[in-house]
Amino acid sequence: MTGARHGASSRTLTVALVAVIALVLLVTAGVLGTRLLRDDDASSLPSPVPVPPAGTAYFGTEFSASLADRATLVQQQERQLGRQFDIEHVYHKFDEPFPSDYDRTTVSEGRTLFLTWSCSLAQGGSLKWQDVASGQWDDVIDQRARDVKALGQPVLMSFCHEPGGHPTSSGSPSDYVAAWRHIVERFRQDGATNIAWVWTLTAYSFRTGAAGDYFPGDEWVSWVGVDGYTNIACPWLTTGWTSWNGVFGAANAFARAHGLPLIVAEFSLREDPAQPDRKGQWLASSLTEMRAMSQLRAVVAFNSTSSCSSYVVSSPQSLAGYRTLARSSFFDARPADEPSR
Repeated sequence: MTGARHGASSRTLTVALVAVIALVLLVTAGVLGTRLLRDDDASSLPSPVPVPPAGTAYFGTEFSASLADRATLVQQQERQLGRQFDIEHVYHKFDEPFPSDYDRTTVSEGRTLFLTWSCSLAQGGSLKWQDVASGQWDDVIDQRARDVKALGQPVLMSFCHEPGGHPTSSGSPSDYVAAWRHIVERFRQDGATNIAWVWTLTAYSFRTGAAGDYFPGDEWVSWVGVDGYTNIACPWLTTGWTSWNGVFGAANAFARAHGLPLIVAEFSLREDPAQPDRKGQWLASSLTEMRAMSQLRAVVAFNSTSSCSSYVVSSPQSLAGYRTLARSSFFDARPADEPSR
């Protein structure tokens, strides 16, 4: 009987040990598969712009550079909302100088600069990614690095946003990855360490799974960025009404898998002529879905008079909905509140 009990105890112990090992493996797989954003995660490129704690995010805006009075429009909207924007998003062509006087002014007024360095060239056409990776633009890259460093403030920065978002002659996904890594490396060598690198693709690219082809790697990215719209019409994009999660959920899942913070770098929508309250209700109701996104740490509205013309505030109802977002505790984060990540 003693031997039988001993054998039964051994079998019980073995089964328990196997169960424990299986549980550990399961938990480990889950952690690796859906790695949550955490402050001690050193596998990604550090972010000089502090990453807000869970449950909070930065509130930002963009007004098209084609608007001569955009500074006035930004301040006017801040008064309407009863708060200052944390972030102002600006765009520059690849071969034009920046930061501009406008960029310096918005920083001096207390907003964090989000600088998108596009692949468009001042004289027309698109930048070739192979030319960047091979060093043909190093003089320009080094000068931009010195100028952004001289700003003396943390900056969010994206290179050639939305690769693959619409037809481009810049090159292949592998060319893009090589160009991105080359630029980040040049900035590092030039001592421009005040930059948080935002890798920005379209919401569509995340939903289709194409985004991964353009991903430079965790060690080359500080934030995942996404541009997405609902009820919009452009020459290259037409969308119907979609929920916040329907537009940005796939991007959040990608950011979660890589343990990176997510910034909605562009969002906007148009009015529904048949339902004057619909836009404002969409804005206000999106707050619940924003709160549920594990990686979301910044939301930036897009206002433009270009071919995708849209203003977030376009009626009293939309202002009311946007104000609900702006005054929410979810957007209580401030860049100066948290230490660098």
